Amino acid sequence: MRAPDIAEMTLRVSGRARTAETPLGPVEHAEAGDGPVLLSLHPAMGGWDTGLGMAAAFWSNGWRVIAPSRPGYLGTPAGTGGDPARQADRMAALLDALAIDSCAVVGHCAGGIVGYELAARHPDRVTSLVLISTPTAPDIGVSPGVLRVAMTRPMLAMLMRRDRALLGSSVEDAARRMIGDDSTLGETVVERLARRVAADPSRAAYVTSVWGRRTVRSPERFPGARLDAFEAWDVLEDPPLASVGCPTLVIHGGAEPLGVAHAERAAARIPDAELRVIPQGSHHALWVSDDAAAQQAFALDWVRSHPSG
Repeated sequence: MRAPDIAEMTLRVSGRARTAETPLGPVEHAEAGDGPVLLSLHPAMGGWDTGLGMAAAFWSNGWRVIAPSRPGYLGTPAGTGGDPARQADRMAALLDALAIDSCAVVGHCAGGIVGYELAARHPDRVTSLVLISTPTAPDIGVSPGVLRVAMTRPMLAMLMRRDRALLGSSVEDAARRMIGDDSTLGETVVERLARRVAADPSRAAYVTSVWGRRTVRSPERFPGARLDAFEAWDVLEDPPLASVGCPTLVIHGGAEPLGVAHAERAAARIPDAELRVIPQGSHHALWVSDDAAAQQAFALDWVRSHPSG
């Protein structure tokens, strides 16, 4: 598997997006690579740029990646609402606009919620689904009230200023913050892992060019983050997991604050689902764990084994 370095990743995520007009509203998106199609659905505080970055293993290894900005993020307006079901319908409308009959879908965290909604609501459009650290119940380790306070503009702006300062300091400092906040790993383990991530060009590329993109044009990401916090909760009361009819790979970090129970629930309720837990893995384990390259190669081979449109 070929892995892009920081320079290539930065070039990709700093490129240009375009907008597709659909009956459900405009959808900003970007593309990279050639081959079978994969739709990459970004997490909270993301956009088309982080969607491209998280799917680098695909566009650098023979796939055409479509990375939209979900409603409320960057150039895709929230429109009439951003609950996961309506977001899924807009993603299906994007596929129509691009003349794509069906494709593989990868979603991280909140993007994964939209991913399983898309597979449940539009089963003919999704040939395979990869869910990465995706919530499947309301218990995500923080109360709705606390989450909604965290998603206020002043709080988000403060967090982005802090993360921007860390990125300006060093990749190791940024990795320490990212892994420490998004895992239950002890301080000593986080320190060791942050040093190894900073020394590895492909893992460092994820920190600077994917996780770090949250701090670029961050005010244009705040509306989408608030939609994720306010409108996804009801779906998590009864997610449509049993209605997902395509082959599904569930990837989760063993030290993910979200808890492995979310992944186990998805694997148990989705027919023909496979669970892959990354030991000692954080919320970003697929990209920064010590065996990240092998984990991404596994995901790539798994999706290849389920032909896309």
